[in-house]
Amino acid sequence: ASSTGHGSRSRGEFLTEAYAWLPLCWLASLSHYLDLGLGEAGLVLPRAARTMGLAGVAESGLLPQAAADPAVIKFCQGGCLSLGILLSTVLLRVLARRPWPAIAPQVGAMTLATVQLWALLV
Repeated sequence: ASSTGHGSRSRGEFLTEAYAWLPLCWLASLSHYLDLGLGEAGLVLPRAARTMGLAGVAESGLLPQAAADPAVIKFCQGGCLSLGILLSTVLLRVLARRPWPAIAPQVGAMTLATVQLWALLV
């Protein structure tokens, strides 16, 4: 791979280091859907029963239902984002095989992205 002229890294090294963003992306996606998964997915059976005209069954308590408290959901979302930035930083360090000061700009970009995701999701 040839040098791009913007520093000493080649295109291949840049693409390899870009894989370090994957844990953050995956865990940010999980964090986004935790709200639906923990808050509303446990209410599917009663809502489906009401949709099919079985309101009596839905309201009788015969169907299992569960929903997490919003504070628990926010905690899990924050934990996912925190784990995502941690894993992405460790993976970047492993893939880059460069000292910490050399990867500081990418870690800073990951941190800024995580702060923005935190503001949006949590």
